[in-house]
Amino acid sequence: ASTALADLRVGTLNCFLCFDPAKPVESSIADNGPSEEQYRKKVENLGSLVKGLDFVGLEEIGGENAASDIDKNAGGFRVLYVRGADTYTGENVAALVRESSGIHVISAKRSPELDNLSKHLVVTLTEGNTRFAILVVHLLRPIGRNQEKHDRQLDSIRTWARGIDAGTVVVVMGDFNDTAKKMLPLTDSAALNDYAPTHLTNQTYDHIFTSGILSEVQIVRPAYPRRPNDETKMIWTDHFLVKATVAPPSK
Repeated sequence: ASTALADLRVGTLNCFLCFDPAKPVESSIADNGPSEEQYRKKVENLGSLVKGLDFVGLEEIGGENAASDIDKNAGGFRVLYVRGADTYTGENVAALVRESSGIHVISAKRSPELDNLSKHLVVTLTEGNTRFAILVVHLLRPIGRNQEKHDRQLDSIRTWARGIDAGTVVVVMGDFNDTAKKMLPLTDSAALNDYAPTHLTNQTYDHIFTSGILSEVQIVRPAYPRRPNDETKMIWTDHFLVKATVAPPSK
């Protein structure tokens, strides 16, 4: 990243059941996660995907150790993690930040305003003279009775974003589990590439939204066949990495 221009190279990646079997979590779905051998391959593969970025939001991990294991294979990141409130699935979100080149983390925490998002993390950081407020999320699927809960989650994000100081660049990233357009009043990575798929089901679930200038949006499909089997998905993920460059709005 260039401190002078304050462009941040960011990415978001749903890691698909990234549970370390050596460190079990309370979860209804942990038994569906990888074996020890699959887990070792998984964190190596996911680490290879996120190299070269300044900031990465991770979704569907079991805990801080999973984020650390991905970092060990990517190298050079600081792990940011606060345990979430989803005790049913045991899934959490985290972030990796390359605290160099003028990038400094101020805080990483959950926000009371976003309590209805069991999986979220708010990171405040500066790059040069630019301040960023970055929210990593994993929303409920808007199906059945969860439709209303999902809508309320989006409302909470909109309220949170409106409350951020005007001089701060807002970034919201993660797995929205929703293909709707214009979910947030921010520039959407998906709108810049014609809502290209970010998931093996050809759905556009993963987004990077920002109040800043978004450019160089890329979707990186893991190095697997067109129709990967369950084993391949387990050592990679069923989502694709979404990455982009975020810069402050032009004055």
